[in-house]
Amino acid sequence: MLTHDIGGLKVWADPANGAIMLGNKAASQSALSLSRPHDNIEIATVAVPNGAPDFEGVFAPLGTNGRVVRLRFWGTQATPGFASLLADATDPGPPETTLDIAHDPDGRRTLWRDGSPVFSDQPKKGTERTFDPLAELLIAACGPGRTAALVHGSAVSWRGATILLAGRSGAGKSTLAAALCADGGAYVCDDTLVLRADDGAALPVRCRPSFKAGTWSLLEPLFPALTQQPEFFKKGEPYRHLPDAPWARHPVPLDAVIFPLYAPQATPELISLAPEEVVLMLAKGGFWTSGEMLGPALDALPVHRAFALRHDGIDSAMIRLREIVETVRMPI
Repeated sequence: MLTHDIGGLKVWADPANGAIMLGNKAASQSALSLSRPHDNIEIATVAVPNGAPDFEGVFAPLGTNGRVVRLRFWGTQATPGFASLLADATDPGPPETTLDIAHDPDGRRTLWRDGSPVFSDQPKKGTERTFDPLAELLIAACGPGRTAALVHGSAVSWRGATILLAGRSGAGKSTLAAALCADGGAYVCDDTLVLRADDGAALPVRCRPSFKAGTWSLLEPLFPALTQQPEFFKKGEPYRHLPDAPWARHPVPLDAVIFPLYAPQATPELISLAPEEVVLMLAKGGFWTSGEMLGPALDALPVHRAFALRHDGIDSAMIRLREIVETVRMPI
C-alpha cells in the first residue's frame, strides 16, 4: 500500500488492484472516480468477436504526441456525437494499436487491447461506469504504461500559462475555455485532459469542443462557424461541436487549476485553495488514475496554484483569470 500526504489529506493507493482511498483509515472516503480496474486475468480466454464490427475507425487523438489507434465496437453503433467528437482526430496511417469493445445484450462490456482481453464489467443500474470508449482511446494513444491520469476538465494555453478549468459538469468550463481561445489562447483539451507519467506534461487532445444549447448565443459571436454545425443529443440535451478550433501543438506543463462557478448576480470572487481541497474537488469532478500512477499524477498537478472562481459572466471571469495568470508567473 502506497501512502501520500497532501496537506494533511491521506491518500492510499494499492498497486495490486488499483484501488485508491481518500480520507483516513478510520473513516476512508472511497473515490471510485479515481481508479479503473486492473487487467482482469479471469477473462483471459475470452476472444474478440468474429465478423464485421458495428463501428470501426482509426484515430490519433493525441496527434504526433501519441499512437495511432484502431477502435472497433461490437453490439453498438457509435453515436453521431461520438463520431463528430473525433472528426479532427481521424488518421489515414496504419494503426499502431487496436482497441476492441463488445457490448453484450445483458449490458456486459468487454475490452480487448491488441487482441488480449483487459477487463469485463456489467455495471449495475445507478452506478458509475468503470470505463468508456473515449477514455480507453486516450489511454491507448498515450500508452497504458505512460498515462499518469485523465482529468475531467478543459485546459487552455493562454498568455504564457496553461490553465486547467476543472470541476463538475455545468460549471462553465467549456464556455470559459472558448472565451480564452477567442482571446488568443489554444486548446490543450476541451473535456478530458491527459497527463503523461514521464514528465507530467499535459498532452493536446484533438477532440472537438462541445457546447450545450444554452451557451450557443454567447459563443456564436466568438466562433461564427458554430451556427453551421449539426446538433447532436447527449442525455436528452442538444449540443454542437466546434470545428477548426485553435489547438496547442506540443505537450505543456500545467501552471494552475481553476474551479469555475457561474453564479448570476454574484460578486466575482477568486479564492485560493489548499492542496487537499484541490484533490478532493478533482475526485468529485472526475479524475482517473491508478495505484502505481498516483504519485506521478499528483506531481503533475499544480495543487499549490489552485483557485475557486465565482463569476457572473465571461467578462468578470476573464478579469479574474488575467489576475491568475499574473500570479502563476510569480515564484511560489
